Amino acid sequence: MISDTSIVPATVGGPDESLRYDRWGSALLLSSAAATLSFALVLPAPLSTFAIAAAVGLCASGVLLPPVKSLERRGDAPVVMFLAVALVLHVGSLLTGIQTVATAFPLAAGLLLAGSNLSPVRWLGRAQVPLLLGVYLVFAVLAVRESTAVVSPLDRGVDALLSGQNPYTHGFREMPVLLLLGAPARLLGDVRFGLVAATAAAAACMAGSRPGRAGAVSAGLLLFLPAQLIAVKDAGVEPFITLLLALTVFCACRFPRTAPFILGLLLTAKTYLVLAVPLVVLLASLKLSARTVAGLAWKVLLAAVLVTVPFVAWDASAFSKALMEPSTIVAGMKAPTVLGWLTLHGVPLPSWLAVPLALMAITIVLWRAARTPSGFAAGVALVFVTYFAFSPEAVASQYAFVLAALYISVGATGLPGVMAEATEMKSFYVKR
Repeated sequence: MISDTSIVPATVGGPDESLRYDRWGSALLLSSAAATLSFALVLPAPLSTFAIAAAVGLCASGVLLPPVKSLERRGDAPVVMFLAVALVLHVGSLLTGIQTVATAFPLAAGLLLAGSNLSPVRWLGRAQVPLLLGVYLVFAVLAVRESTAVVSPLDRGVDALLSGQNPYTHGFREMPVLLLLGAPARLLGDVRFGLVAATAAAAACMAGSRPGRAGAVSAGLLLFLPAQLIAVKDAGVEPFITLLLALTVFCACRFPRTAPFILGLLLTAKTYLVLAVPLVVLLASLKLSARTVAGLAWKVLLAAVLVTVPFVAWDASAFSKALMEPSTIVAGMKAPTVLGWLTLHGVPLPSWLAVPLALMAITIVLWRAARTPSGFAAGVALVFVTYFAFSPEAVASQYAFVLAALYISVGATGLPGVMAEATEMKSFYVKR
């Protein structure tokens, strides 16, 4: 049996073949990108802008980096050490904003449990991750209850749906899958409770995607990520998108036959996710062919059609009008962008610059990213950190989605995307 934390590139195959598989060196750079981006949201200008630009560069470097034997021989050890430092700093940032003892206690317990995942052996056994998730739920629910209540566009859309009215005639402008995810929590009084549950479920998927400790540590980082808590409090829809991405990667690792259907829901969750469509080929197979791509595509389209078509049939004109109107920035805590800073300082750049740069990022991902679930999540992170960083405006919840994608990628680093292809992996990765 091959250890998930000690795979080392063999001398079989050439450089192009080596790029098909996960690389721990890439995971280390992606972890660095996540830490840099997280602290960019709390740094003052212009340091915040420089940090975002650095995060874009680190993310691109993580995708481009070929296997480095000195790093691959050490397995997940350097990555876990870096994640440990990031975890302490993240929880420290949250502690500075704590206003009541009731919230501080579960946060401290969460730090203890998240830190315990750093050990190669879980001292609480199988209960360790469920306990971490339970502590997070207590912390996040208390934090939401202490925060100011908001009435978001998602709230209004779900209210219309639950009352039997068309949400798209009441100003709702998001995709239907978000309505369906938000409806259960709205019945409990606050859609933000659904965002809390989505974050916990995403973390559970991260912890279970691969054997080893990287997934559990990454899950702890997502749970106690300051930007993620901001996204929940602001009622941003990105935690739902994070759940769909984490579930897609989890299914691609463990239940590959179900992954395309979840992927279809992910790609129809937000209009800007059309930029992730070309990245689907990373999930098709290690042995890419027209047959595997077609087999993936029809399942993705089926899931997308089943969720979207009923709302289109309800009122096609209202649906298309709501989605095609010029978009405005979503509500939430404003976050810096590179384009915004350059424009402020007199550099004349077009507002549409984010699109060609995102297309360039897609090209890099298709060229160099690993053809695994981890590579897919890393590609999503690179495309959208580029897109948000070079947009005129952004909010913290959008960067929270990028951070989640980075940690999902790190947590899924290990064996190839389909467990049945482990035999092929043995011919390339061997323990030395």
